[in-house]
Amino acid sequence: MNKLSDDTKKSMGERIITAVILIAICAPCVLFGNWFFASLSLVASFFACHEFINAPKNKSYNLFLHIFMHILTYSFIYWIFIKNNLNAYGWKIENWSFAQGFSTINMSIIGIAVGFLTLFFMTLNQEKFNVSDATYLCTMMVFIGLSIQSVLFLRFFPSYKYSNETLLDIKNSTLLIYVILGTFLSDAGAYFFGLLFGRNKMNARISPKKTWEGFVGGVFTSAVLSFLFAFILAKNGYPMLPFLDVDHFYYIIILSLVMPLTANLGDFIFSSIKRNYGIKDFGTILKGHGGVLDRIDSLLVTSLIVAIIIIFMGNEWSLLA
Repeated sequence: MNKLSDDTKKSMGERIITAVILIAICAPCVLFGNWFFASLSLVASFFACHEFINAPKNKSYNLFLHIFMHILTYSFIYWIFIKNNLNAYGWKIENWSFAQGFSTINMSIIGIAVGFLTLFFMTLNQEKFNVSDATYLCTMMVFIGLSIQSVLFLRFFPSYKYSNETLLDIKNSTLLIYVILGTFLSDAGAYFFGLLFGRNKMNARISPKKTWEGFVGGVFTSAVLSFLFAFILAKNGYPMLPFLDVDHFYYIIILSLVMPLTANLGDFIFSSIKRNYGIKDFGTILKGHGGVLDRIDSLLVTSLIVAIIIIFMGNEWSLLA
């Protein structure tokens, strides 16, 4: 077992305190849903946009680009909410609901085209804005938009499926809680197992501190505990979704195994971006954790993949539904 240094113990303490504060802020928003969770997602979207735009420290993008990137990213997240409600209720806004709005995941092709063409046009008339800048910003804009939309889908889709959206409806928040647990238990398990037993580096070039021991410990912790969470709910008559019941326990196994793997993938993807731009963290707002993107990078990738799998499961694995 590895011996922990004083600096490591201090860092661990800071991470735990920040995590407790985040849970105290975010948990009520997840449980209450509706505008509480939508507002939380908007705040997270703002910081995520700010952080990925400012990641290239050797660049100084103009004000127009900052505003354009924010607006377009928000449109990718919330456009489906407007579209689905317009299709269902027209302009009777009093009937609009988050359950209806986020009953699917989708993006505006027109919005993607506008973003792509604008960014690459800027490479023609701005000397210091090159193809690498346009490619990075376009990729992050689409990914962040679709991933945060997937988080909203995971929170509101159960309400749509059960046709029941009420204040503090804990039953409809369990799917997102399950994904959050699966993601952060993987991170926490990898962190503690890596500190205590880590010796063999996974990929020192991308993430110097990650070890195979931490990876295995994180996957095991996440898969077992998240499966137990979902299975116990289903066993007691409260499945996260109608098709995630005891009879379909193998669906729960699939999701519980996928989550820690995609959580690690997300961590590596964003670590690779940080290494490319020579930064340690995307931000400093969360003491001990870095920025918002540093904290939710794994959750974004996991939510996107789980949302896609959930849609396939709900449509009996049909690619055409």
